[in-house]
Amino acid sequence: MNEAVDLLNEILDELRTMNEKLDDIRGNEYSDGSLEDIFSKLDDIDDSINNLG
Repeated sequence: MNEAVDLLNEILDELRTMNEKLDDIRGNEYSDGSLEDIFSKLDDIDDSINNLG
């Protein structure tokens, strides 16, 4: 179970890094919040998995 949590945390970190790079390229933040929604969902999943253990 810990391996799954670690993997999800790594994915979340990579998505955040990609989002920051895309923001730098575009020069602004996303107006629709779609990546932010994904981050929120991944945080929820991470919390749920942590609560299982």
